[in-house]
Amino acid sequence: MQQLDRRFVIWGYPLNTHTHSYIHYGFFKALQHLGYDVRWFDDIKTEENFDNCIFISESNCSKNIPINKSSKYFIHNICDGFTLQNKIEHSEIYNLLVYHEEYNFPDNLQSLDDYSWYDPETKNIMIMWGTDLLPKEIDNIQPVLYDQSKSDINFIGTIQGENSINFAHICADRGKNFYNLGGYTGSSQNDNSQFYNNSESINSLRKSYLSFDIREEQHLRNGYVPCRVFKNISYGMWTGSNSPKIKKFFDGHLTINDNLSQLYDNLVSDYSFCTKKKIRNSMNYISNNHTYLNRVQSLLSVL
Repeated sequence: MQQLDRRFVIWGYPLNTHTHSYIHYGFFKALQHLGYDVRWFDDIKTEENFDNCIFISESNCSKNIPINKSSKYFIHNICDGFTLQNKIEHSEIYNLLVYHEEYNFPDNLQSLDDYSWYDPETKNIMIMWGTDLLPKEIDNIQPVLYDQSKSDINFIGTIQGENSINFAHICADRGKNFYNLGGYTGSSQNDNSQFYNNSESINSLRKSYLSFDIREEQHLRNGYVPCRVFKNISYGMWTGSNSPKIKKFFDGHLTINDNLSQLYDNLVSDYSFCTKKKIRNSMNYISNNHTYLNRVQSLLSVL
């Protein structure tokens, strides 16, 4: 990646205060790892000089972001789709979209790589989420093999709706204790934040009998790819999902079934036959394609 002689600014939610703060954290870690000068600011007014910077932010936490013509801005969710530039007042701003299938895609949409796309007319960039780990960190994690004796199933994140609740009941019916840790209503064991911190999330997941992500109807329909899938695989766990549309990105790396009971049974079966080599292969897939080093490269390629 070509090194740019510019400062980077993460402008947004403090870590562990909002779900999007983990996206900011992923970018922050990646930029630091690449050797960039990068700082993280809350959305408050400041007298700091921000000339010639590259900002990464999100629309709901960019009320006080300082706009100047010498800087560039990647801001999530300014527009809900590939809309025309008239919704973006400044030509220095790029709108970031997260991947799903139901956008009105323009004819001239360009592929930046296999997992990110760009429309130069509207300056919309569509990316996927990724794991919060760096490739070296993934390399240092050992795959977790199936262990029938584990009694607890730990789900990290927010219970989204009926499918998630039904899957929790299925876990209980199979004789396992289901725990929802973190998410909007959770709290950290080590501080007063409203979310589990990263080390807690990783440790709790790796102690879990199973690893999975359950989507509700909107995401099943539009093929949204949640960050939880990227993370859980990178943390060394064989993982399942009830979202068949994401198979095109994870074929051979996930157990997928939209029937929740069958998903549970298939996930237990697939996981019980997993070798360390098979799990490591899936971890390597995330390491090579779905870290925020990949996402930074995608963004910078349009400048």
